[in-house]
Amino acid sequence: MYPAYILGAGLVTPLGIGVEPNHTAMLQGTDAVRELSRFDPGDIDPVRGGQLSDADEEILRERFPDADDIALCMILQAATEALADAPEGCRTALVLATNFGLMETLEWCWRERIETGLLDTDTFEQQQSIVDTVAGCLNIDGPQIQLSLSCASGAAAVHLGLEWLRNGRADRVLVIAYDAITQFCWTGLANMRTITTDRMRPFDENRSGTIFSEGAAAVLLSGQPEDAEAAIGMLHGASTNNNAFHLTAPAKHGDGSRRAMSAALTDAGICPGDIGFISAHATSTAANDVTESTAIGNVFGADAQVPTAAFKSSLGHLLGAAGLAEMIIALHSIQSGVVPPIANLSAQDPACLVNCVTEPLAVSKDTIAVTNSAGIGGNNAATVVSAATVIKVRPAPPARVTGIRLAGSGFVLPSMIGNGQNGLPAADSAFLGSNLDEFTARPLLQSVKGYLDPASEYALGAAAWCLPHGIVVDREKFGIVAATQYGAPQSGMAFFRQLLAKSPRLASPMIFPYSYANTAANLVAIEFALSGPHMVFNSVSDTSEALWFARNALRTGAATNMLVIAGEAVNAETVPDGLEVHNGAVCLWLQADPAAGDFVWNKNLEADEFGGTVKDLLRRV
Repeated sequence: MYPAYILGAGLVTPLGIGVEPNHTAMLQGTDAVRELSRFDPGDIDPVRGGQLSDADEEILRERFPDADDIALCMILQAATEALADAPEGCRTALVLATNFGLMETLEWCWRERIETGLLDTDTFEQQQSIVDTVAGCLNIDGPQIQLSLSCASGAAAVHLGLEWLRNGRADRVLVIAYDAITQFCWTGLANMRTITTDRMRPFDENRSGTIFSEGAAAVLLSGQPEDAEAAIGMLHGASTNNNAFHLTAPAKHGDGSRRAMSAALTDAGICPGDIGFISAHATSTAANDVTESTAIGNVFGADAQVPTAAFKSSLGHLLGAAGLAEMIIALHSIQSGVVPPIANLSAQDPACLVNCVTEPLAVSKDTIAVTNSAGIGGNNAATVVSAATVIKVRPAPPARVTGIRLAGSGFVLPSMIGNGQNGLPAADSAFLGSNLDEFTARPLLQSVKGYLDPASEYALGAAAWCLPHGIVVDREKFGIVAATQYGAPQSGMAFFRQLLAKSPRLASPMIFPYSYANTAANLVAIEFALSGPHMVFNSVSDTSEALWFARNALRTGAATNMLVIAGEAVNAETVPDGLEVHNGAVCLWLQADPAAGDFVWNKNLEADEFGGTVKDLLRRV
């Protein structure tokens, strides 16, 4: 119950550059969808998407000539707008959020490896060092991180930024969410059969799918009361969780979204009856719109008439930037006094029992809005925002749990597979293979079936050694945080090889979801039904922020148990020649225990066997 001030916002979408131009275009009914021209979609049927206009792309590339990737151009533009009126001299932190990262650059690396057998170290490092690059361009020297919670990434980043401010880790936090449409991601998303060749029609009985877009969104958050007068809005609360249900299907009755919105309201100290309108996730898919409608009814009452907006109907689905962009549009709607209507809605589906905004909706300056976001893998996030004048004084933070104990651990490493007994790993030779190349977690699993890539195998195996299947816990209060430097590149490269060698249409939709950096943690959530606070950090070389997130969730009472996962799974073709990466995964089970002190890890485990992210995990606890 500790709000933050929003000092500035920036937005780049297919509708234009800037918050006001986007809001105006939405009110005018401007179409964000156009023919894809940056790459050849090949034999894939959907050839129209939310790509930047040629004119705007040219402006951005000329404005940021040193940024070779269009995603980086969008990031810097949105950030520049958000920082435009910010006073100097404050400690500022940076949170980036994305589905795919600098995919233009990574595609170049993969294509080079496939065509020449080589992979340029400098080009690979450009996409890997995105956080350092952005921080350097913007002169940010506070804490810095990148996260990925699929299409809930933008809202999840807002949640993390708010927690950093509440804990005094910075005076301000710049939150930036982004994604660009490239051949890799468009092919994968199209082959999952979610893209329509029609228009997006959220909550309409004739809806037939979503249309993905690209863009970047940024907000500057402040925890300083002296910034109140300069604020353009307030962030009151936020939350994240996981459905713990299925990798691609929504949870029954929209349960994850229900819990995310309820938790954000609780975090904000605001009642459902105080909400003026909802910015729904509203992907225009058959399953999501119905389940989200149920979730809204379960939070606000089945008979509640809270107006429900669907900004994707105008913007398209902005992937990792969607949640933050929609929060910004919601805030600007309050400031301007009008909420854009749902585009293309002609006949509301009777199964979607929400009060759809069908005409421009007039709202007052004291309106409070909720945004709901969701993503593949069962990721959910929600935010609560209002105009700057609603609250000027921050309430005292709630009491914290001080004791945390280490309840379990698990390892999947080349010569250490098992769990911690008196601080030592218990090896089980039955699972060992040379360099883990023959390792399988399947004998340890009960729920997760089907294809698994190495990143998921290692994480699931470590979690299974760490956490007994039969434990009795409140699984809605059992969360997960994971950290990885390289994600799951083996699946990404395999999918990219298929789209080049066969055709885009024939590239396997089974492999594509496993290329996400967050998939391994999502599968752990599904296997053990852990649906509490959820976060995945990627492009990171240590796990200090993952441990911080886990401890903070436990200390604030957002969770009673947290699983911390660190892992890597690369092969020779996915990284530059000569780069040494130690594959495997480590899992720690942390538990809130008021009677315990803060946990201390046995330093005897710090052997040469632990490398990269895994070694940093053990060293930093």
